[in-house]
Amino acid sequence: MSPEDKRERRRECARAAYAADPEKFRARSRANRLKPGAVERIRDGNRAAYARDPEKYRKLSRESRLKPGAAERHKENAKAWALHNAEYVKALRKANYEKERQTNIEKARAWKKRNPARVLASQRLRASLNREKNRAARKAWEERNPTTALESFKRYRERNRAKIRARLAVSKQGREKRRVLWANQDAILAIYRKAEFMTQTTGRLHVVDHIIPLQGRTVSGLHVETNLRVIEHHENAVKHNAWESPGWQRPGDEAAPVVMPRQGSLF
Repeated sequence: MSPEDKRERRRECARAAYAADPEKFRARSRANRLKPGAVERIRDGNRAAYARDPEKYRKLSRESRLKPGAAERHKENAKAWALHNAEYVKALRKANYEKERQTNIEKARAWKKRNPARVLASQRLRASLNREKNRAARKAWEERNPTTALESFKRYRERNRAKIRARLAVSKQGREKRRVLWANQDAILAIYRKAEFMTQTTGRLHVVDHIIPLQGRTVSGLHVETNLRVIEHHENAVKHNAWESPGWQRPGDEAAPVVMPRQGSLF
């Protein structure tokens, strides 16, 4: 009996034993895969089998891809593998990108020109998700490059004069609507004089801040003496068009823990 005949006979015996009790061999296979070094041994065995007869496995692969639902299963398996090997995939993509860096950059630029709407939506999404991070990075850059930052601000104002004027007009109209006749003008004037006095005595710029902003997204205050306070300019700049009230609660939430609502910016 030739070696091929012997090998075929062993295969037939193995198939018969598996058909008689498949669960026994499945349990044995699961136990073997849990042993130390099993993954490496299985991988080496598969590679050796492929090297002996590559055409056989290529044919099996082509047949598998023609089965119903094969494309969907392949996508799901590929996604699962990529999630399981995230670091490897990231390193591989980075290496492939660096191989043809200039070509990839040109492809990306061409894609952005073809899909401006998708690019804008992606930029806005990233900006909203990383608002605080971007703000801190921008502030740090401005501190490191004050001259360049001033030039950048100047160029922006020159390019967007109409936009800035429209925004200021809307803001002025909104502020005018928040003025009331019954406000105590003498008390308001005293608060503004206090801000000027604090600036002169401390040497740091103090301004009058509206505790509840005049033009908020979900809440707006009035230009009255009880809604004014004197704070330093940098603190007001950080606060921007926001409202923080540690003692505030929504109606019906008296039993809930005290939260600090933050009013979003107008623009």
